[in-house]
Amino acid sequence: MRTTLNLDADLMRVVGKRAAETRRSVSSIVESALREFLRHESGAISSYELRWPVVEGGVQSGVNLRDRNALLERMGN
Repeated sequence: MRTTLNLDADLMRVVGKRAAETRRSVSSIVESALREFLRHESGAISSYELRWPVVEGGVQSGVNLRDRNALLERMGN
């Protein structure tokens, strides 16, 4: 669909530069930006769930977790 937009000249320079750098059209850049904005505004981002990886672990042999100074020395601080 063909549409006319009035955009700030400085913004258009930045968009034009990015389009040239990425070998994309100005329309493609503007469409991507609008889609991202609308996705963010619709709350799609709020449905994101951060998942922490759970791994088996433990303390290295010879490490005493109750000895603060020894821990700092071992960490190189």
